[in-house]
Amino acid sequence: MIQYFDTHAHYDSGKFNADRDEVLRAVHDSGVALVVDPGDSGVTSERAVALAQAHDFVYAAVGWHPEEADSWTDSSLAHIRALAAQPKVCAIGEIGLDYARATDRGAQLRLLREQLDLAERTGLPVVLHCVRAFEPLMKELQGRRLKAVIFHGFIGSPQQAARALAAGYCLSFGERTFRSPRTTEVLRTLPADRLFLETDDSDVAIETVYVRAAEVRGTTVGELRRVIAENYRRLFG
Repeated sequence: MIQYFDTHAHYDSGKFNADRDEVLRAVHDSGVALVVDPGDSGVTSERAVALAQAHDFVYAAVGWHPEEADSWTDSSLAHIRALAAQPKVCAIGEIGLDYARATDRGAQLRLLREQLDLAERTGLPVVLHCVRAFEPLMKELQGRRLKAVIFHGFIGSPQQAARALAAGYCLSFGERTFRSPRTTEVLRTLPADRLFLETDDSDVAIETVYVRAAEVRGTTVGELRRVIAENYRRLFG
């Protein structure tokens, strides 16, 4: 039976320090067959890799979040590069641009470029964080030879979605999607082979996200599970 795939969940977060293993066991018992846990710093990327090693159904993405750009150094890059070589690391992420934050934009761009370089060298997909920076982020991606690109937590417009799709990218949606009529419309019409669903840092269960997404798209939860499982196998291998 095809079960739920959660393509972006932060079980590395400190809020799970007291009961992380118990939470993950409960998640697995509820029917979640696969979780991708993306780091957003050296510490959380290490934690994501450790979780992947400890739990068969967890895979890790490793990367440095744009809000942490001021702390990025050459040794940080070496650290992420070493983590990316671990067997259950399936992507570089969570990386990107966040122009809603005060973090220096030049530092964010340097951080993004070095991690995109790493993704090209390793052949790993990238998981992107994009806030108020769609145009500059699309510019940075242009001409890159990346295995795959996923815009996580997409809450953009139909026009932005169309541009991302035209470039061959995928979009992932979570609980915040349903607060935005324009993003809900993107979810409704998105080609199935570009679709992922996620919990991110929300307390909403992935099953609930699937139910709501199925309602928006006029399909069944079972069909969504099948499609997203296929998408995962195609992009992540």
